[in-house]
Amino acid sequence: MRKEALAELLKKDIIIGHVYGLDGGRQEYYFEKSPSGIASFVMLKKKHAVKIILTDTLDRLMLDTYGEFINCCPDQKYLQEITKELVPMQLGDKEPVEIPIASVEEAQAFWSQESRKRAWIYCRIDAPEDTHGALKGQKKELMDYAEQMGFMVVGEAEDMGGGLDFDCAGLAEVMKVAGDGKMDVLLIKKLDRLGRDTAKLLDLLGGLDQMGIDLYAPLEGLLATHNTTQALRYPGVFTHILRKAPARKSGDSIGQFFCTQQGR
Repeated sequence: MRKEALAELLKKDIIIGHVYGLDGGRQEYYFEKSPSGIASFVMLKKKHAVKIILTDTLDRLMLDTYGEFINCCPDQKYLQEITKELVPMQLGDKEPVEIPIASVEEAQAFWSQESRKRAWIYCRIDAPEDTHGALKGQKKELMDYAEQMGFMVVGEAEDMGGGLDFDCAGLAEVMKVAGDGKMDVLLIKKLDRLGRDTAKLLDLLGGLDQMGIDLYAPLEGLLATHNTTQALRYPGVFTHILRKAPARKSGDSIGQFFCTQQGR
C-alpha cells in the first residue's frame, strides 16, 4: 500500500482482522470499520481462512467466523447491519468491495518511519568558492551523523561567504522549511556555521526554538536545550559571557556552556 493511502487509513476508526490460515499460521490486517468493510474483508480473506477474528484497537471482540460464516457477534444490532452486506455477497448477488487493507507489518514499518525525526542539513564555508571540496566534506560528515543518530534526512541547503552575513539563500531556505513544519532537526558542523554575528545568531536560535527545531552538531551533540531559552531571554548577559569566556569544550551544549559560565 502506498504511504499516502496507508497514512489516511491509519487515521480512521480501524478494525484488526486476525486471519487463521489452513496452514496453522495467523496474519493480522488493519482496515476501516464499517458493515460493508467487514463483510468485504471476510469474503476477500475466506479462501485461505479457517477462522477470522475481528477486534477493535482495544482488543475487544467484534465478531468471529468459521470461514465466511459468522459465529459470534456481541453487538446484535451491528450484526444485522453486517448481515445485510454479507449475505448478498455469500449468495453471489453482490461483489465484495476492494477496501484498503494493510498488513500489521506495513503499519508497523510506517509508524517506525514516522517516529524518526526529520533532519535538514545545513553546510557553510566562509570562502566565496569551494575550491577544496569543504562543502562536500561537511555534507558527508552530517549525513553520516544523521545515520548514526537515526534521523531521516529530508533536505539540505548550503551557503558560501562571510559568517557575518545572515542574508543567505541557504539559511533563508532553512528557516522557511522550519516554518512550514517540514523538519524536526537541523544538523550543522559547528554553531558558527550559522553565522558569526552574535546578536543575529541569537535571533536565529530564538526563531528555531520557537518553531521547536532541535539543533545538533556531530562533535557537540544536542546544541539547543531548555537552558538555551534562558540565554535567549537575557541576550546581553549571554553575549557578554560569549565574548569573555574561554572556548566551549567539545560535548558541551550551548545551555551547558551558559550554565557553566554562570557558575552553576
